[in-house]
Amino acid sequence: MRNGSKKIALLLLLALLVSSFSFSQEKKYYITESQLIELKKLQKEQEKKLTEQEKLIQEQEKQLDESNSAILNLNNQMDELEKSLKKSQTRNVLTEIKIGAISFGIGAAAGAAAIIIYNVTR
Repeated sequence: MRNGSKKIALLLLLALLVSSFSFSQEKKYYITESQLIELKKLQKEQEKKLTEQEKLIQEQEKQLDESNSAILNLNNQMDELEKSLKKSQTRNVLTEIKIGAISFGIGAAAGAAAIIIYNVTR
C-alpha cells in the first residue's frame, strides 16, 4: 500500500506542477485608462491616414487611366499622321517624276529645235 500512496502522491505532485505551468506562456500587460485612450486616439489617426492613402491611390489610378487613354489617343493620331505623310510623299514623288518628264520633254524639244535651226542656217 505504501507504494500505491507514493504513486498517488507523485501523481498529485505532477498534476500540481502541470497545472501551474502556463502552456501559452501569455504575459499580461496592464495599462492605464489614459494609455488606453491614447492608443484608441492613435488607432483612429492611423485609420484616417490609411483612408487618405486609399483615396490618394484611387485618384492616382484614375489619373493613370486618363494618361494611358491620352497616350493611346496620341499613338492613334501619330499612326494617322504617318499614313498621311506616306501618301503625301508618294504624291510628291509622282509630281517630281512628272516635272522631270516635262522638263526632259522640253529639253529634248529645245535640243531638236536647235539642231534644226543649226542645220537650216548652215
